[in-house]
Amino acid sequence: MAGADLNATLLLLQTRKTGDFFLDSKLDYIHARNTDTHEGLFGIAPWEAHVQLTQQIGHWNNGAEVQVVGAKKDVSTIQNEPQTGTYAIVNLHAAYRVEHLTIRAGIDNLFNRLYYNPQNGVYVGQGKTMSMPQVPDLSNARRQET
Repeated sequence: MAGADLNATLLLLQTRKTGDFFLDSKLDYIHARNTDTHEGLFGIAPWEAHVQLTQQIGHWNNGAEVQVVGAKKDVSTIQNEPQTGTYAIVNLHAAYRVEHLTIRAGIDNLFNRLYYNPQNGVYVGQGKTMSMPQVPDLSNARRQET
């Protein structure tokens, strides 16, 4: 297993009238393999990057973020883990804070892009959704009395 988390913040502009503007960036990467089967481990996230422009002025904190997530191709086949594609979404947020009270509002996935989050998983608990062993669908089964 190997990975890296990189974070950076840069103050872009600081004025009394418009407040402080920051550029925040974050990159997460992990590589993990099963040394016996030479395939990916279950539940390992693909690389992910965030770039956010934030404005802080008075009690307000506003931001626009671009989130990019890489394709999940190195999966656990024994766990029947699905592959997912690369995606990018835009998120907006605003927060107002006074003493111990914070009010937040935001819009995730501003442009309503279809994507499959690689960490959400798939429900395989019922029906013939697993390749081995086959799991019978018991949702409509009735108990037979003998």
